[in-house]
Amino acid sequence: MGKTLQRSLDIKPADVITVVGAGGKTSTIIALVRELIRKRLIITTTTHFNKFKQFYHKEVLTSKQEDLIKKINNILREQPNQKIVIGQKRIDDKIKGIPPS
Repeated sequence: MGKTLQRSLDIKPADVITVVGAGGKTSTIIALVRELIRKRLIITTTTHFNKFKQFYHKEVLTSKQEDLIKKINNILREQPNQKIVIGQKRIDDKIKGIPPS
């Protein structure tokens, strides 16, 4: 079997993965989401994105950190292996990401 991103990056359960750079971030994230299809994932951005709709199950949109944590925990309690996109709000067809703290 060929080398996967998961193996190449030595991704283990509970790892936090950050994708940064000038290009290819969305493609890299989509490739990782596809590979980790049976895993619990929380995906966000510090800017905005709109290409993930087919890759996640739930959306959590709020600007309050307490609400964000509560909503994510409720979703994961119901079904542990969810793909969740988090952001502040939806603007047209894009999700505005969480600002860096």
